[in-house]
Order: sequence, then C-alpha cells, then structure tokens
Amino acid sequence: MPKTYFHYDEFIDWLPNPLFIVDNDSNIKRSNYNAAKFLGLSSPEELKGKRLVDFYRYPEEWQILIDRLHDEANVSEFEVIYQDYSEKLVVAVESSFLMDVGNIVIVGRDITTRLELENRLMGTNMELMDANAKLQEMHRQLIQEKSMASLGTLAAGLAHEMNNPLGYIKSNIRSFDEYFRELLSYTQTLEGIIRGSGSDERDASAPKKQNIKRLRSMHEIDQIENDIASLISETDSGIERIVKTVKSLSVFTEEGNEKDTELSVPRALEMAVVLTQADNLPTINYSAKIHKVPPVRGKLKELVQAFINLLLNAIDAAQSLPSPEDTGSNDGQSVVTGRIRIETSSDSEWIYCNFINNGPVIDKDKLGRIFDPFFTTKDVGKGAGLGLTAVYQVIVYGFGGRIDVQSSKEETRFLVRIPQSR
Repeated sequence: MPKTYFHYDEFIDWLPNPLFIVDNDSNIKRSNYNAAKFLGLSSPEELKGKRLVDFYRYPEEWQILIDRLHDEANVSEFEVIYQDYSEKLVVAVESSFLMDVGNIVIVGRDITTRLELENRLMGTNMELMDANAKLQEMHRQLIQEKSMASLGTLAAGLAHEMNNPLGYIKSNIRSFDEYFRELLSYTQTLEGIIRGSGSDERDASAPKKQNIKRLRSMHEIDQIENDIASLISETDSGIERIVKTVKSLSVFTEEGNEKDTELSVPRALEMAVVLTQADNLPTINYSAKIHKVPPVRGKLKELVQAFINLLLNAIDAAQSLPSPEDTGSNDGQSVVTGRIRIETSSDSEWIYCNFINNGPVIDKDKLGRIFDPFFTTKDVGKGAGLGLTAVYQVIVYGFGGRIDVQSSKEETRFLVRIPQSR
C-alpha cells in the first residue's frame, strides 16, 4: 500500500499540468510542483493552508464551479483568471471532478499565451477587415468615378447629339417663317388677281392666268410645297430623337431605377444605344438584332451603365482602326471603317447579349486580365482600366450572370449571360 501511494505522489508531481486537491471551501490539501510554479511559488509546500479561491481574480467564480460540480459531478472546461503572488494575471481552463471522499480534483491548463496570440490574431484580423473594407470602398469609389467619367463622356457627346437636331429644327423653323411670308404674299397677290376677274378662276382671261403662273414661279410655290413635307418630317425626327435622349437620361435620375425590379433587357439596350449614339456615328456601321426576351431581375440603372461601358468599349475599338487619312484614300468624305453589332437571344434559363466589333484583336495573354481593375489595352492616358471592371461587377455580382470574351482577326465578341427572372 505505501508503495502504491508513493507512485501516486510521484505521478502527481511529474504531471505537466498544475493539479490541486481541495475541499469545498477551496482549502488546498495537495498540489504538485507545476501548480506552485503556475502561481509564482517555488514548491507545493508553500501552498499548504492556503485557499485556491484567494488566487482567483474574481472569487465569485469559485461558487459557480462548486454549483456546477454538484449538478454535473464532472466539469470538463471552466475558464478562470488567476492572479499569482507577483500580481501577474494568468488564464487557465480547469477540468474538475468530485472524489468519493468529498475532495475536489482540479487540473489546470495555462492558456494565457494562447489567448494572447488569439487576441493578437483577432486584432490583426480586425485590421485586415478594416483594410479590406477601405480597399472595397476605394474600389467602389474608383468604379463610381469611372462611371461618372463615362457619364461625362456621354454628356459631351449628348450635347453634340442634341445640338444637331436642335440646329436643324431651328433652321427649319426659320425656313417655315420665310415660306410663310412667301405664301402670305402669294395669296394676297393672288386674291387681287382673282377679285379683278370674278370669283370663278375659270373666267380669268389668258393674260391673268399667265400672271398667276408667273406669280407661282416668282414665289417658288412648287418648291415650297415640296419642301414643307420634308421639313415637317425632319423636325419631327429631330424632336423624337431629343425626347428619346432625355428619356434615356432619366434612368440615372429616377429613384425607382436603383431598386431590384423585373426589367427589360431590350429597353436597357435601347437606352444605352441612344446615350452612346452608337447608331448615329458617321464612321461606324451599326446593326442590331434585338429580339424580345424574358425579363431579368436587377437594377435598371446598373444594367444600362454596364451596356453603356460595353458599347463605349466597342466604339473605341472600332474607331481605332486605320482611318482613310492614314491610308491616303480619303476624298474628304467620312468613310465607314468600323462595325458594331448587337444580338440578343434566350433559352430556358439565360438571356444572351452579344456585343461585337471589328476592332483590333486582343492578345490571348490579355484576355484573362481584361476585367481586372486598372488593366487596359489602350495607350497610356487613354483609359483608366475600370470600365470593364464595372461591367463585370454589375453582370456577375449584381445580376448573377456571366461575361465571356472572344477575340480574333475578324471580330471581338463580348457575350453577356443574365439569368431569367424567376
């Protein structure tokens, strides 16, 4: 029996963890060397007659442990903050159980270093999260600035676009005014001739009929009659284009366009085409096969902006082809060299939008980076490299879609896939 007790004591002393045997009042009856070292002492003898709870930073935790032991008889983990004789704080996770004789065995595990590392790691993670949030905000602002830059480009183009119809509307109104004066003079003179020959023009003498013919020629009545129909048609077309432009611009001002709604892809494409003037550029042959497709769900404003960026990219590519001036074949007239084509289609799940241009081929090693922030295939100073990044953000994250690029000597194709609204 003494031999067994000797081995038991030896086992306790060599245990790598702090070990205490205490009673219900936390009086320390037995401890090992690691327990003494844990509390800043040199030997277990120094702990005899002392209460373990006196080393607790918060003594009320002892009663919590006792209550749990009476309920569970075995507590596998109980975190306690100790304060040793040097007033250094150490944290331990205790495993406790009740012995048959009413004593309590407490085995501790120092987790101070681990907690310090966890706190440092948590602090580092918080710093990384903060830095990441700042980077995302900077990224959002850069994309927003790119969007504003695109809108600035559009605004300059739209000023020119709206100035053209306004110019010929103003010119047409001036022509209407001149024609009206001519017609008024003609009718007044004609009335005088008719009054001199009676109310029936058939009774007019040959000389008077000749006068009427000469009068029509002098006031160019035949030409006026022909021009008026053309002037009205041009004026109506100009007004209609202005109305479409203003209506398309409203997508960036109306509040409802910033909310997720069911929307029409053809309508978004039409707005983007009007705002970029892709169908009205003198050096580009524009064509479209826009079919009726099922609706999609998302923000109209964002989709229009994405389509605008894709069209501006196509316009830049198509207009970067060698011009007639470069080849020496220009005769002073605008020559069409670029081609842009838009096609839409759908299947049971997806809406497909193809943006195709005949601009320069994009190298294969650049295709994989074309949506990366700040990457651009344009010359230095001609692009921020954020336009296609914004497109990717909208299509992939905003609409849950995909966008792929294919480029060859014949054409470059951006294929946008957007899931149908369910």
